[in-house]
Amino acid sequence: MSRRAGQKNSEKVTPLPNIEEHVEGFRQVREAHRRELIDDYVELISDLIHEVGEVRQVDMAARLGVSQPTVAKMLKRLASVGLIEQIPWRGVFLTPEGEKLAQQSRERHQIVENFFLALGISPETARIDAEGVEHHVSEETLEAFRKFSAERGVELSGYFDVLGRKMVARFANERQLALFMVAAAAALSTFLTNDVALFIIVPLTITLKKLCSVPASKLIIFEALAVNAGSLLTPIGNPQNILLWGHAGISFGAFTWQMLPLALAMAISLLVLAWVCFKPKPLRYRGEVNESRWQPKLVWCCLAFYIVFILALELKLELWGLGLIALGFLMLARKVLLSIDWSLLVVFVVMFIDVHLITQLPALQHSLQGVARLSSGELFGLGILLSQFISNVPATILLLNYVPASLLLAFAVNIGGFGLLPGSLANLIALRMANDRRIWWRFHLYSLPMLLWAALVGYGLLLLLRNTGLFVSELCLGTMTFGGEDGIWGKIGQLAQNDADKLVGRALEAGINFIDTANVYSGGRSEIITGQALKNLNVPRENVVVATKAFGETGTAGPNSRGSSRFHLLNSIEESLQRLQLDYIDLYQLHGFDPATPIEETLRALDSLVQQGLVRYIGVSNWAAWQIMKALGISERLGLARFASLQAYYTLAGRDLERELVPMMQSEGVGLMVWSPLAGGLLSGKYDRDGKAETGSRRLEFDFPPVNRDRAFDCVDVMRDIAGVKGVSVAQIALAWLLHQQAVTTVIVGAKRIEQLDDNIAATGVQFSADELERLNAVSELPREYPGWMLERQGEYRREQLKRQS
Repeated sequence: MSRRAGQKNSEKVTPLPNIEEHVEGFRQVREAHRRELIDDYVELISDLIHEVGEVRQVDMAARLGVSQPTVAKMLKRLASVGLIEQIPWRGVFLTPEGEKLAQQSRERHQIVENFFLALGISPETARIDAEGVEHHVSEETLEAFRKFSAERGVELSGYFDVLGRKMVARFANERQLALFMVAAAAALSTFLTNDVALFIIVPLTITLKKLCSVPASKLIIFEALAVNAGSLLTPIGNPQNILLWGHAGISFGAFTWQMLPLALAMAISLLVLAWVCFKPKPLRYRGEVNESRWQPKLVWCCLAFYIVFILALELKLELWGLGLIALGFLMLARKVLLSIDWSLLVVFVVMFIDVHLITQLPALQHSLQGVARLSSGELFGLGILLSQFISNVPATILLLNYVPASLLLAFAVNIGGFGLLPGSLANLIALRMANDRRIWWRFHLYSLPMLLWAALVGYGLLLLLRNTGLFVSELCLGTMTFGGEDGIWGKIGQLAQNDADKLVGRALEAGINFIDTANVYSGGRSEIITGQALKNLNVPRENVVVATKAFGETGTAGPNSRGSSRFHLLNSIEESLQRLQLDYIDLYQLHGFDPATPIEETLRALDSLVQQGLVRYIGVSNWAAWQIMKALGISERLGLARFASLQAYYTLAGRDLERELVPMMQSEGVGLMVWSPLAGGLLSGKYDRDGKAETGSRRLEFDFPPVNRDRAFDCVDVMRDIAGVKGVSVAQIALAWLLHQQAVTTVIVGAKRIEQLDDNIAATGVQFSADELERLNAVSELPREYPGWMLERQGEYRREQLKRQS
């Protein structure tokens, strides 16, 4: 343990009796380290002026325990930087800048004193009494106080002086240095978060400004944009990604892989812009040598903790992982803890709480229900726009209440950090630390063009990667063709395990991350084959979304072996999990409506499955609009899990759900999963009006679903014309039309052969002109029925009023 010169080892160790003496001990420990810090010298000068009216070198030397020449050297240094004035015969006085620095230092130290006063973390400490006698206690307690107390940050500790000199010597010009700093800011933000990265990178930039001629303000602007680019890559790069990651339920690696294209695009764009904006002007070294030593062990140690943290998350040991990352952060942040702008962070935390409370307001909930009805482009724009004015983290909190965590939402809120100053807290932190008034408006000269570029790049990537997402892909692999042996299931498909493995593997390879099955398909064999295929292919659980359904009879016939009763659902979930070899099901759907079971009983049973972690989301299939609305109302009234999706029949030849179901789903934010998108093969182009078809066509064996054949073949004629012009199959036209419908979330495609699946997948790349869509819509238009035509007639005038106002 450290001791003052001249003290004897036999002095008595005295435990302190109360927390107030902890605080006093902290003050004394802080003063023991004042010799290292400029702001602490200034604060001590201010204290002496207020206490005794004058500042004498002998008093300062006695208070600090150093020699008078050391104090004289420091006073000379303070005078050279304009913090004090030394007037002969009158003593030492603080300049206005010195007074300001002293007040800031005093406020920072008061924060730490309050911290220890509140925690009272140590039963004993070190203090120096009025007679100068030091009472010694544990070395660990001294070190704990040392970590949290008197050092203002890495910048003032001297570490950046050493690193800065090495960088000035290493880089030949401003352009090279700027490129390195922008890349370093982006890289650090991927695992330290964007805010913590700035607490390291901006002080280093300010140090470089002192050491050489680098334009610090412009470089800090680029660094703020760089941390926004780098932090969007990983789930722990920024707070909004942490929220999105938690809601998406996927692995760290899967999230990073999804965000990689946008992160790379923005980082490379910033590096190119930095290369243009910073000239190859030689660096001129003009700094003083600081003897402080660089301690890289802090960074390496925290990097090790970070790796262990990621492994803990992957191994589902979250509490251990959080504990380790907290320890790692403390080790890294011990030098920067007191340099954080606490008032800004407190405002940010309060903003988090306020947004959570505001989202619960009934008026806001009602007005934002329409968010779920927005198209992908509109939702993308809304995410960016909200981020500009309320910051990207509150925007994420707000939108996650109404839309699922998706790649689109992740792109939008992260891109929103590039624009206006409030778009990201990182922008405020960087510019506040720069201490340059002009930087506030200069920032937007770079950030607004970057916002426009990021929006174009992000939306382009979403179009390019449109068949993937954090939640579900636009195409879903149906498994009704798996395992059929005889009867109806044998007519639909008889794929064995080996063939099913190939089909599932091809779907996953193409970006389809959503698989739908049901407990009744092939008497349960479809679920068995699906689960075994995922196991055979070694598919990580978090990389695939599995949906199944319950309603029908799969085992021994009995009075409760069918329907949506609590008894049947609890039994069915256990059987499905066992057949699928899974611990939970992502989407559990009711395969039909049970008129014998109260909806409330069904919803309570499904909610209990969600609470147990056996099911993540619930949905329905083949329900009427009024039945779904009744269930949604019960869920809202009782606080139960609500239906997230409807699986329904929808094709060009069968648009009946557009009458009631589609308006209801768009109003209530219910997703639509389309089954039998080719009308049982009728819209594949393999059939003619005479009923002839290719050998093996399914509809020859199983004529389902019911279709108005005249209308269907009218549609096929138009589809065949468009397909001929585009050089694609008729089936691709049928699927592409569904993918162009705003209400459709995903289209379920089944196949018996890889070639069929590939043809279906190719539909995601088919685009229609306005004229082509009009032709398809016109030939498939529904006959007008009551009350639809009356509602349209009576509401026409009011709709026109709304159009004129907008």
